[in-house]
Amino acid sequence: SPKGLVLVAPHATGLGIDAEYQSGLFDRSPNYKAIRQRVGNLVVVCSDNDPYIPSEETEAIASGLNVKPWVIPNSGHFTSIYLPNFPEVLDSILANPEKS
Repeated sequence: SPKGLVLVAPHATGLGIDAEYQSGLFDRSPNYKAIRQRVGNLVVVCSDNDPYIPSEETEAIASGLNVKPWVIPNSGHFTSIYLPNFPEVLDSILANPEKS
C-alpha cells in the first residue's frame, strides 16, 4: 500500500468539459473509504485563485477523504514551473510521515 498520496488541484467532476467526461474518469464516484484504508498520509492541495479548478471541486474530494484541503494562496493552477519547488507539501510530509 502507498504510504502517501498528494493530490494537487483535484476535481470531483468533469468540469463541464466533454473531453474530461469522455476519459471515463468520472463514470463512477471514487471509493473514498477504500482510498483512506490503503493510503497513509493524504495531502490535498489547492490554490485560492485557480482559474480552472473551482475550490468546491477540491473541497469535495478533501471532504470525501476526510482531510482538510491545504490552500496555498495565489498559486494559480500550479504550473510545472512551481511543482518542482513545492516546499510546503514536502515539509508537511516529512514532518508528519504517519499523519492521516
